[in-house]
Amino acid sequence: MPKGYWCRSLARCETNMTAFKPSPATIATGRILVCAAAAFCLLATAPLRAATGGSISGTIADPSSAVIAGASPTLADRGYKNRSEALRDLMRESLVSQAVDKNQTMVATLTMVYDHHLPNLANQLIDIQHHAHGKVLAATHVHLDDDYCLEVIIMKGRSREIQSLADGMLSLRGVKHGKLVLTDTGKK
Repeated sequence: MPKGYWCRSLARCETNMTAFKPSPATIATGRILVCAAAAFCLLATAPLRAATGGSISGTIADPSSAVIAGASPTLADRGYKNRSEALRDLMRESLVSQAVDKNQTMVATLTMVYDHHLPNLANQLIDIQHHAHGKVLAATHVHLDDDYCLEVIIMKGRSREIQSLADGMLSLRGVKHGKLVLTDTGKK
C-alpha cells in the first residue's frame, strides 16, 4: 500500500509518517490521532500498531469500524452527543500537543498536594515561583487537612520553560503528587 492515510469519504491525505509526527505521549496513550493536511484523516493507533507490527501506512479509517464503535459508550459517558463533537476535541488535543512539541507559548495549571509540615518546603515553592520571571500568573493555596495542602499554580510561557518550572516544584521532597496540564492560549 502507498504511504499516507486514507478515509473512506475523503481524498488521499498527502501526509506520511515522516511529515506527521505525533508526540510519543500521544502514541503511548493509544488515542485516535488526527492528521490535518487539508482533510482530517483518523488513525486508531494502538490496534493498528499491533496489527502491523508497529508500522502504520495506507490505513483506512472507517467510522463504522469496531474501533470507533467500541469508543461510543465512552463518548456517551463523557457527555458527547455525537462522535463529531468528540472528534473536534481530539483534533484540538492533537493541535495542542503539536504546539507543546514546538515549544510555543502555552498556559498551564500545575496542581500539587504536599506535606506542609516539612521544614522549608512552602518557602522553596514560593521561591521557585518568585524567580520564574513572570511565568507564574496566580496561585491558590488550600488546606486539605492537618497535614496536607493543595496548591494550584497558573502559568504562562514557552512549553519547555513551563515544564521545567513544574518539574522543579514537583521534584521537591514533600510534594506527594502533582500534575501539569498545558493548553494553548486561544490565539491562532
